[in-house]
Amino acid sequence: MPFMHPILFWMGLGAIAIPILIYLINRRRFRIVDWAAMSFLLAALRRTRKRLRIEELILLALRCLILLLFGAALARFAGCGSRDAFSVGNDGRTIVIVLDDSYSMGQAQGGREAFAKACEDIKLIIEKLTGSDRLGILLTSRPGSKECFFPLAEVTDPKSLIGRVEALRPSGMRTNMLEALESAEVFLKNIDGEKNLFMLSDFRQVDLDTPGQAGLLADRVKQLQNQGVKVIAMDFGLAGQKNLTVEKIALASRYASAGQPVRISLAVRNNGQSLLGNVPVEMSAIFSEGETLRTVALPTRMIESLEPGQVWQTEVPFTPASAGFAVIGVKLPADDLPGDNEAFLSLDVRAAARVLLVDGKPNAAVPEDAESFFVALVLNPNGNGSHGFEVERITRDKLNSVDFKDYDLVMLLNLPNFPLKPTETANKKIENYPAVAALEQYVSDGGGLIIFTGDQIDTDFYNTRLYNKGSGLSPLLIRQPVGDAKSRKDFFKIDPTGISPTGIMRFFSGSGGALTELIRFFAFTPADDNVLPAGDGTALPVIEARFNDRSQSPAVVSRKLGDGRVVMFYSTASLSWNDWAMDSVGDVQGLFVLFIADLAEDLARRQKDVFTGPVGNAINYTVSADLRDATATLILPLAEADLVNLTPQSSPAGPQVRYDQVYDVGIYRISLRSPNQRVKEIFFARNPGPVEGRLDHASEQDISSLFDNQDFRYIDRTGTGLANLDKAVADKQHWVWLVAAVLVLLTLEMYLAMRFGHWK
Repeated sequence: MPFMHPILFWMGLGAIAIPILIYLINRRRFRIVDWAAMSFLLAALRRTRKRLRIEELILLALRCLILLLFGAALARFAGCGSRDAFSVGNDGRTIVIVLDDSYSMGQAQGGREAFAKACEDIKLIIEKLTGSDRLGILLTSRPGSKECFFPLAEVTDPKSLIGRVEALRPSGMRTNMLEALESAEVFLKNIDGEKNLFMLSDFRQVDLDTPGQAGLLADRVKQLQNQGVKVIAMDFGLAGQKNLTVEKIALASRYASAGQPVRISLAVRNNGQSLLGNVPVEMSAIFSEGETLRTVALPTRMIESLEPGQVWQTEVPFTPASAGFAVIGVKLPADDLPGDNEAFLSLDVRAAARVLLVDGKPNAAVPEDAESFFVALVLNPNGNGSHGFEVERITRDKLNSVDFKDYDLVMLLNLPNFPLKPTETANKKIENYPAVAALEQYVSDGGGLIIFTGDQIDTDFYNTRLYNKGSGLSPLLIRQPVGDAKSRKDFFKIDPTGISPTGIMRFFSGSGGALTELIRFFAFTPADDNVLPAGDGTALPVIEARFNDRSQSPAVVSRKLGDGRVVMFYSTASLSWNDWAMDSVGDVQGLFVLFIADLAEDLARRQKDVFTGPVGNAINYTVSADLRDATATLILPLAEADLVNLTPQSSPAGPQVRYDQVYDVGIYRISLRSPNQRVKEIFFARNPGPVEGRLDHASEQDISSLFDNQDFRYIDRTGTGLANLDKAVADKQHWVWLVAAVLVLLTLEMYLAMRFGHWK
């Protein structure tokens, strides 16, 4: 009903009978007596009877209308266009509800979530449906019409549907109101009769400020209104007074390996309007022991003070105890939006980083003379990977069969060239050195490459295919070696004045520059830094260090290639051309060991964070060959959720298990169980988008300006309960105008009554 108090309206409607009864009674209250002069009066009355009856009927109609309008005014008439939004019981009505179930709708308001209040309103709509009404419910987390929460249909079982609505909770997704409106338009297209669209949202400013979003929303709503759809926006948004958000948690180190300290980067933003201080930041490590999860508390950090809009950043050290998956969790105290106070980082902890050494001189008579001897000793001295690196050594003839993707770092040590193997590529071209092309792709994808020269280098090969016109793996053109490595009488050193304090040679910068005096180079490979690659988008080489020869020849050069990097040393990694690998001069140690270990850690392929991401990113894992026959089970973050059995699907990379319905924040765990009962567990972390914590609310004016149309209705639903609903629905009341109309009609009735001579 379009009235705040329908009973008073019905009483006013019944009061119309009063003037009618008075009119009828007045017609019969006199007894008729005939007398002589009556004939003259009757004749005059017959001439005016028609006029008198019209006058009486006009006055009667005015009096009835006055009572009707007075009853409507007492009933607080709100207008047909502004009637109770929940009175949806007219036969044949079509209602589509778009419910914003984004993470920000979990905001606490007066002890209840905004989302819970929205669900209560939907339940009220369902309860007032009639059998001929049709209802459709869309969620902004799953806005497609094919995956809607309740497809457009008559509600045959309201109790069951209400139970489903009560079980809803905010997803971790960001609202997609635009696509939901597009789906609503599909529902309402070619539908006859009255059509209503309810938009239940918190209408955050950050959503409307997305480039083009506001204009597209307005256009979409206008299209619906042009089709005769009445749009009702129900606003549940409030600006957050106290709201901290875990904006970022990421691996700051390049990778995580067992027993080696890593750095976890953490950022917390104050998205509220109040200054916050002395806020504890709790952290934990979660990992599996068998088939159970174990949680270990990490040291708590403290945010001393954080202004509104400011970001607190820190790096937290963590040392994984063993290989396998671990999850780092961070938790803040509860506030206006508890959901964004927690975030997770999934770490695929390696046993060690894998390093491939391609030795160009492996068959030395003395093991120390092999080019890879000292590097292998530095990276894996115990042979068990306990220092963070697993080393594999191969020779030149194995290059065409190696898969570089299996390694985190590749070193070419005095390698003369690559084996020739003409191969047709996908674009029908012939590649004479497929291993070079594969290594280029490996570095471009983020791998690290270190090259040491030596006496076996094929200069022509390095200056052609490996240099590749300035876009290949060799950063500079090279010439024949200089120096006398056999006599070892004359030597060169690294010039400390040309070392960058932030480059890869920073070990020798500043006070460490004196250490370069302890390293002698008896021969080196000259590089031509006067001819640099053409500007084709390839990053230019960076001279990291120079020799102190007359030409100041490059000693160490680096260059970024795609997402990876190449570092080239123009001398050997063995003792054949220098004494660097001796590592100890007098009481100074670590010149070679520490430098090579740090360089390997800096260049090793960065661990791709494929196991951590925002909600909505699918869970996807490629099953290794040894687990090809394993059964896969997915454990969802919600404790009450059922287990999901996953079936591996074939793909070019191998069998994969995939799960797309990733709508909730938390830890997703895939358990792979082989026929011999071997179990492997993989952890995925899904966090809300960082903007979900920004609760700045769009004003009623901002929202209404988007949908400036007579068929648009705005309702503020930020009250604490449904008791305030009637007031919100009737905020555009017309009863005042009805009172004014009653006064006008009373004046008109009095005037006409006197004019007609009915009373003075």
